[in-house]
Amino acid sequence: MKRLFLIVLLICGVCKAYSAEPENLSDRLRTFIKNKQFDSRQTEVSSFLGKPARIDEGNKKDVWFYSTDKVNLTIYWNNKADKIDKMVYTAIPVKEAEWDNNKARCLKMGETSIEQVINTWGMPKDMQIKEVNQQLHYTFQYNTLHLFFRKGRLVNYTLF
Repeated sequence: MKRLFLIVLLICGVCKAYSAEPENLSDRLRTFIKNKQFDSRQTEVSSFLGKPARIDEGNKKDVWFYSTDKVNLTIYWNNKADKIDKMVYTAIPVKEAEWDNNKARCLKMGETSIEQVINTWGMPKDMQIKEVNQQLHYTFQYNTLHLFFRKGRLVNYTLF
């Protein structure tokens, strides 16, 4: 009887592990960006971020959807090259912070990296990542910040 209980418990644990959505999707994505894994293959991404909640398969492109209650990540795959074409991330901001001029001093054209911005302000409200161009958007209490990167380095930003 104890063996049967242990086997059932083990099977339930394995099923839960495979069916669970990534709990720390933002943290995993942050590490993914830090390691600059934009040219990863599907197997590498699924081992890093976990299995997607939904997959739409097409002839030229596959689309993977990851979702938690506060974060959505969509990955568009180029099937011909078997690499990421585009990643789109959206999140519900936890709280709207006020614009901080001291933090803004770290924004230097051609020098500041995506990792530095994320370390300074945290994960953005939304971002779009392609192999060459990246965009991050932050919302503050009275301002919106749009950051534009090329190959991971800041090329321009606007503050509204």
